[in-house]
Amino acid sequence: MDKAKILITKKFKILLDTTVRYRIYAFYGGRGGGKTQCMARCVLYYLHVVKTKKRILNLREFQNSIEDSTYQVYVDAINQSGLANNYIIYSDRIVNAVNGSEIIFKGMIA
Repeated sequence: MDKAKILITKKFKILLDTTVRYRIYAFYGGRGGGKTQCMARCVLYYLHVVKTKKRILNLREFQNSIEDSTYQVYVDAINQSGLANNYIIYSDRIVNAVNGSEIIFKGMIA
């Protein structure tokens, strides 16, 4: 397997710890904390190394449309990481072509 290298802030390292697995991870805080960028990188890394199909829900408090979501951050991260051949990018979700995993984008309050 090829090696993947990602840059994340310290508080997100739990996402990369293979000995710790929770069903739900929640990160919150103000603007400019790097949450969106780090989460996208961690999710893409996880889906790159996992062998089984997973479904990831990317949930934001407010999201009226896909344009209001973090969708574009994920698309940019895929293209920058060189993993574009491993993903099918739809207009409302992203699918890992290798293992069938999905990233879905939703808002809690529309």
